[in-house]
Amino acid sequence: MSNTSNFEKLAVIQIDFDIWSGQTKLDKADINVGMGGRLPDAKVADLGRKHVANPESLKVFQKIKQRVRRYLDGVGKPFMGGWGVPASDFPQYKRDLEHFVAEFQDEVSLFLNNYEQQTEAWIRDNPDDADIIRRSLISKDKVKERFGFIYKSFRIQPLGDDDADALDKELGSLGEDLLGDVCQDADDSYLKYFAGKSFVHKTTGKTLKNLRNKVFGLSFLNGNLKHVVDLFDQALQVYETATQKHIAGDAFYRIMAVLLILADPKRLRDYADGRLVLDSYASDLAPAKPAPAVTTEEVILSDGYQAVQQQLNELDQDAGGAVFADADAVEIEWPGNTIAAAEEAEISGTLIAAVDVERAIPSLF
Repeated sequence: MSNTSNFEKLAVIQIDFDIWSGQTKLDKADINVGMGGRLPDAKVADLGRKHVANPESLKVFQKIKQRVRRYLDGVGKPFMGGWGVPASDFPQYKRDLEHFVAEFQDEVSLFLNNYEQQTEAWIRDNPDDADIIRRSLISKDKVKERFGFIYKSFRIQPLGDDDADALDKELGSLGEDLLGDVCQDADDSYLKYFAGKSFVHKTTGKTLKNLRNKVFGLSFLNGNLKHVVDLFDQALQVYETATQKHIAGDAFYRIMAVLLILADPKRLRDYADGRLVLDSYASDLAPAKPAPAVTTEEVILSDGYQAVQQQLNELDQDAGGAVFADADAVEIEWPGNTIAAAEEAEISGTLIAAVDVERAIPSLF
């Protein structure tokens, strides 16, 4: 039996653009062959069509169409001839699409207001084909009818169990496709920003944030998507707390670990099942930190401390004496005269100097 709540959580947006091509059919009269004849310039005529408007003046409409498609790709997944988007966020999508519609209509009005001037300029740019262009010009009203941009939105409502089960499978495939997109995008980000590098610019977090928001809205499609959101949040937390424009060190490798987990389905399953821990994985990715260099002075002091400790321990412990030595200092607790204790231990002046007695045994001074 289908889980109809998933249908209620999904909305579908479809878009429909009409953009005038600025072309008409190339007529027989446009081709003059024989003695003194010529073919129209390739800039004007191409594959049986002729440009009666400058193609450059129409590119703005294609650019708006591309931006709308990129916008919908950023918030949803292709589905049923449109994009499946989270229904809960549809009011925001509607506002954004209305802005696109208004921008498209403004550009149409601007194009039509300049239509006569633009066509005359196109004719002046192609004087040898002026007659061909003039014969095929259409009125401004006709041109207006060839522009349009609308969008439609709806929810899915299966009519029976069979339809619901079939749609359930489609929604399941949609969730799997989204996981595949995440893997690919994470791999692309890793290769572009992290592979072979030791730091990343803070602005790269915007790409991850946009993808995270898309996944979050559609996380009901697949149970594993909640783990994807969790990983994105952990990476974004690093970006948000960064105080420098470049992120390096442990923070860099933590973000890298997130991307490598997201880029590999097996690693993502291991993370979801608790077999892969982000902190441990990030530590494994970071290069081993070199041991601190030991200076000659430190070696001498260390050897000196050991010698002091050994010789003082050979004294009569019944007197209640004790010596404490570590890598930084020697402390002698001895009843009576500490200097006498040192002399009794027969510590040579050279050794005492090597140990830096003034720092290690302040009571001697």
